[in-house]
Amino acid sequence: MTSTLIDRAGFLAALDQQLEVAREDGSILGLAVIDVRDFNRINGVYGFAAGDLVLAEIAERLAGISRKSPVSRRVGANQFAVIFSGIASPELLPLIGSRIVRTASESLLVGAQEIVFDVQVGLAAFPNDAWNAEQLYFLAEQALRLAKRDNAAYAVHAPDELQRQKAQWKQELELGDALAGNELQLWYQPRIAIADGVAERPEALLRWFQESGAVSSPERMVPAIEQGGRGAELARWVLNTALRQSRRWSGLGVSVNVSSIALALPEAVDTLNSALRIWNVPPEGLTVEVGEHALARGAEACEKQLQPLREAGIRIAVDGFGTGNCSLSQFKSLRVDEIKIDRKLVATAARSPADRLLCEHLIALAHGFGMKVVAVGIEDEPTMDLFRRLGCDSAQGYLVGKSMSDEDFLAWTRANA
Repeated sequence: MTSTLIDRAGFLAALDQQLEVAREDGSILGLAVIDVRDFNRINGVYGFAAGDLVLAEIAERLAGISRKSPVSRRVGANQFAVIFSGIASPELLPLIGSRIVRTASESLLVGAQEIVFDVQVGLAAFPNDAWNAEQLYFLAEQALRLAKRDNAAYAVHAPDELQRQKAQWKQELELGDALAGNELQLWYQPRIAIADGVAERPEALLRWFQESGAVSSPERMVPAIEQGGRGAELARWVLNTALRQSRRWSGLGVSVNVSSIALALPEAVDTLNSALRIWNVPPEGLTVEVGEHALARGAEACEKQLQPLREAGIRIAVDGFGTGNCSLSQFKSLRVDEIKIDRKLVATAARSPADRLLCEHLIALAHGFGMKVVAVGIEDEPTMDLFRRLGCDSAQGYLVGKSMSDEDFLAWTRANA
């Protein structure tokens, strides 16, 4: 039986030897890194003994996958790697990936129990992609990560993807340094009550003003910081900064965007309550905004995350409403304080009868369930007049005011009191 002991170092040594042969005879070598998908589920459902049998079976299947007896080893807890020497062309890598998936993913009968599993594969080739063993292995692993990201059966190394990942890693490091160095800022997007023009709580927006003059938006920064493992730190900084600055605004309060990733952290509720206590802000002085896309992806999970906030007295808003996939059944079960109609829908409502009718029904539906409605992205008087006639509660957009520093927002509130 093929060994299933983890031997990454031994495999890299074998890969180095195979590469030496390929350099001498000018042949092409393919490398595949294989991951058993959801292997922890197999251990949890069927037991560790069954998991070991699955690994042993996959090892046997990979050892016999080619008549040229490829070198295959287990290189991680649920990962294998296979060397394919003397392949005709790098263009055959997709065929190799497809064959590995078909061969390794067949179910296994353990006693009377059929265990169903599948694998994902990352592939790279010598000499096209890399010249040495460690770099080739690294690129095959990167291709595997790409397959996982795209939920694909296999992926082949692509130079453009590596450059994209390098740029992403660089941005993650730079943003981590900016967060640690207190270089980030919060700016505030004003909002008014449509009926009388009185200032309401603003939306806090993350900004990074770089030395080059570039300004990064939250849409780019937040995912990069979270992927760098500093999402909890960012959430604490944003909350504490927003609540500290909001104390100067005559009790308006502040609205803060919180990602579904940050909300899912075990310490999320404690972080919110701690920040409220530190800055002596009542819970109703904070609105947490969540995106409609988070509700559409998993309404039940999102509801579990929001329930403790609701119980603490924190207000909840759904941002970007009207252009996502939130269904009427989900809308019926929403327990939030307000919805914010997406700017794309607001922008077209004045000239599109269909979009105007949709906004009218959204406003009436929200009011029927006791929610306030905010129109986001109002940029001209005709649009403002339309949403006033439709009975919308609040307006946010360039016509009301562009995002501004906390000092400028303080002056704006005094002028719009």
